[in-house]
Amino acid sequence: MNDIYNEILDFAKKNYRFMFVIRYSDIPRIFDETVAAHIYQVVILTMFICDKLNIDEKRSLKCLKMAIIHDIGEIIDVPHSIKY
Repeated sequence: MNDIYNEILDFAKKNYRFMFVIRYSDIPRIFDETVAAHIYQVVILTMFICDKLNIDEKRSLKCLKMAIIHDIGEIIDVPHSIKY
């Protein structure tokens, strides 16, 4: 049982990093955006689109899960050139 708690704790620690990792982009922008802020915006947009298109609950949940994890790799030190 301790393995499960350790796994949850490790996930929580990694997830916390989203608030501090600045997203990489070649596109000039006014301000830097954290991964957490970007994911939040993507999730809100996904919810809006699913609602407006009357996407069923099962598909909406799948879309939301993808929106939440789509940039999870950015909390790991990945060379920026790999992203694009």
